[in-house]
Amino acid sequence: MLFLVRYGEIGLKSKPVRRRLRDRLITNIQDSFLNEGIECITSSEEGRVYVRSENEEGARRILSRTFGIVSFSPVMETSSKMEEIAETILHSYEEELRKGGTFAIRARRTGTHPYSSQDLASEMGRSVLADFQKMKVDLGSPDMEIHVEVRGKDGYVFREIIPGPGGFPLGSQGKVLGLVDDVKGTVSCWLMMKRGCKVYFAHKEGNELVRILEGWDPRPKSYLIKNEEELYDLAKKLRVEGVVFGNDIENLMFQKKGDLATFYPVVGLSTERIQALATGIGLE
Repeated sequence: MLFLVRYGEIGLKSKPVRRRLRDRLITNIQDSFLNEGIECITSSEEGRVYVRSENEEGARRILSRTFGIVSFSPVMETSSKMEEIAETILHSYEEELRKGGTFAIRARRTGTHPYSSQDLASEMGRSVLADFQKMKVDLGSPDMEIHVEVRGKDGYVFREIIPGPGGFPLGSQGKVLGLVDDVKGTVSCWLMMKRGCKVYFAHKEGNELVRILEGWDPRPKSYLIKNEEELYDLAKKLRVEGVVFGNDIENLMFQKKGDLATFYPVVGLSTERIQALATGIGLE
């Protein structure tokens, strides 16, 4: 199965920075697959990363937890020729199309082709209507959406767009030490990870919340501490750039020691928003 992977903020950077961030994203993907004992082959081009794996379920799980990925889709491969794209659509979705209902073709392309994206969508729509008379076009709220993406000489057909966590690739924005002491601390560390920071997890014995965060990092590092003094000693030893706490606006206490920066990612978030993030992370 081939997965087409999309990234967002990475694409806004200059070309050298974009290349560095994309390489970091690919490395993180490869490390995550390796950790789970799943084989994959990766490749990339401007704007897209491709991941091929025979373990579809495992690939979905890994990609949905990889920072830097905005969304991904399991795709069927074809060429950029309209007739071959149409054949792929008609053959792949024949069973669903025979049932009737409404549909829409969402098409986009990158490169030089003898047709526009609108031409592509219109021609694919005509092909579906010609073979399946029960189907009707509904561009607003269709029963079935078929996506077509043409990039150079290659074409991809898919139905699903699966969200990823977004943000920047893990490890691309410096190192910090996060205190995982409760739900807010866990969410705070996760938010720093989403911004690309490599977060080392500090926790007390018996705290299982750290196991949740370790599932989001292909190379997690966790450390047991007994008190705040040990936290700062550990930060000095690891040479991190800052310490992350889960304090919100109601219990904010500025904790700064030496030259270490102090981060409070959830300080401006409501209780409801923090709980929603916790649920998305995987906390019960």
